[in-house]
Amino acid sequence: MLKRLKKLYIQEQFNPKILGLFINPFYFARKGLYQSVSVLILNLKGKLLDVGCGTKPYEGMCNVDKYIGLEIDDEVNRNHSFADVFYDGSTIPFKDKEFDFVIASHVIEHVEDFEFFVKELERISPKGYIELPTRLGDNLGFE
Repeated sequence: MLKRLKKLYIQEQFNPKILGLFINPFYFARKGLYQSVSVLILNLKGKLLDVGCGTKPYEGMCNVDKYIGLEIDDEVNRNHSFADVFYDGSTIPFKDKEFDFVIASHVIEHVEDFEFFVKELERISPKGYIELPTRLGDNLGFE
């Protein structure tokens, strides 16, 4: 029962339904985000990297050949993340153009050298989606 409640809580954080109105203080922002990402993800193919994947909320929405989650290597993430790969927070540990697409959702605001970070994303993938909280909107793409 506790596992089911935890799973429901996580779902309501990223794809809020009516229950989310009561348990998710970011209901409207998350609802809009989920709808935007849903449209984008449907068309993705190949190999996808989710940088700062957390609980991998977008994995179930994708129909890609390979979905890989990447997280900072620290004790918290080792114990609570669903990541496939951990890294030091600097150079992303993948080859040039190894991925067809990269997602970095609410990650860049935690990065010290965001120019280097974006160059790393461009190095490992020709296309990507960077989502960041701003007053004007929550996303930025590169191609």
